[in-house]
Amino acid sequence: MQTLFTKQNKVVTINIIFCLALILLRIKFTQSITYLFLIWNLFLAGIPYVISQLTRRSSHLKKSSILLLNILFIWILFLPNAPYIITDLVHLNHINSNIIWFDTLLLFLFAANGLLLAILSMVDVYTILKDKWSNTVASLNIVLTSLLSGFGIYLGRYLRWNSWKLFTQPNNLFQDIIMSLHNTKAIGVTISMACLLLLLFYSYLHLLYKKPVSE
Repeated sequence: MQTLFTKQNKVVTINIIFCLALILLRIKFTQSITYLFLIWNLFLAGIPYVISQLTRRSSHLKKSSILLLNILFIWILFLPNAPYIITDLVHLNHINSNIIWFDTLLLFLFAANGLLLAILSMVDVYTILKDKWSNTVASLNIVLTSLLSGFGIYLGRYLRWNSWKLFTQPNNLFQDIIMSLHNTKAIGVTISMACLLLLLFYSYLHLLYKKPVSE
């Protein structure tokens, strides 16, 4: 397996440490654990990134199509947790704070890191599928993944479902999924979030593979 101590992973780690430092700083000066939940949300956001990084760097995991598809199922199950953090900005409307500027910065940085983890993870999976099958398969997967993530964000924010309840309360979850397919807000959130993910993904992909201009 290739090393995980890449420049990219070092940057991601530094970003996460900085976010955690801001949380601890807020707790110290306000004696409040109001935003402690952001640490858990960022942990969940990191799961799909860890999965995609391990898969991308393991020839064994990529060799078997069945094993790879099972891994990708788990990956897509957790992926919505990463961009989901952007919806935590809604808490700014419900919390009375004397340091609203700091709270805004805090929530923004956690949301930005959630989006970063989502996009980097999607690039990993895109690369895996493109190398194993084709660019078309990889691109179609990204579109489908973005739509499913957008829908997952709706289920998490508005119906309060989370990833593991697919296994603990599958019947109730599927009932809500069927009912949400006809819900205007569900459709709007799904498409909006999917477009955001696609925009960020292809912008990053373009910059990643853009050939340097010769002088």
